[in-house]
Amino acid sequence: MLRFALLAALLPTAALAQVQPVVAGNPDPSFRLINRDPAAMHEIYVSPTGRRDWGADRLGQDVLIPGRFARISLPTGQCLHDIRVVFADGRAVERRRVDTCVASQLAFP
Repeated sequence: MLRFALLAALLPTAALAQVQPVVAGNPDPSFRLINRDPAAMHEIYVSPTGRRDWGADRLGQDVLIPGRFARISLPTGQCLHDIRVVFADGRAVERRRVDTCVASQLAFP
């Protein structure tokens, strides 16, 4: 706690907003997925690396329009994930073995 107080005293206020404490042993794999494509995203799948199926579509009935983001909440513990997004025009983009404990936000495509 003393280290954090010292760090807080040395950093400007804007930098403090970016400091996120990590609890040892329980990294947070949740992240923001940003749509940087001109087409809307209709489906987002995130599954632990090594799993054979993608699981449920995390958007459900929603769509993610260009320039917006979706918060992807994941349980703690597992950091490596495979991510698949499907756009309105039917294109699918996949990224494998993404360390979501390190990447707090990801942009697609």
